[in-house]
Amino acid sequence: MILPSNTKLIDGSNIIDGEVILDRIIEKNLTSSIEIRNLPSGFSAKLDRESLSMVISGGKTSVSGLKAESIKCYINLGELDEGEYTIPIGIELPQNVTLVSQGTKFVKVSIVKSDSKSTNAEDGKNSGEVSDKNTTNTGANN
Repeated sequence: MILPSNTKLIDGSNIIDGEVILDRIIEKNLTSSIEIRNLPSGFSAKLDRESLSMVISGGKTSVSGLKAESIKCYINLGELDEGEYTIPIGIELPQNVTLVSQGTKFVKVSIVKSDSKSTNAEDGKNSGEVSDKNTTNTGANN
């Protein structure tokens, strides 16, 4: 390789040693689930969609065996309170893979306070049903 004029190597040599890896660029369609990050405790969230369709691109060796689990799609709900929001979807891709397109860039999320009293009441109701059956069965056996 001939160095362009006005270009000098740091070590002063005239030789460049390099490696060129040739790989055919391909595209692949994937659908990955959207995870919720940083949901404040005591709250629950409901998304208007659970997954994201996308097209990724990269070298054949990087992309052909890639699975949806290798791509992380997420929304960050940190510092949000109860209410409805439109949140951008973050995407973490493996090295040597680029995002060509995605089905949507935002997801609508509804954040509500978890009602521990109704959850406990429901648990108690379910426990009561089991307990009643057990009592009935125990009574039938006596």
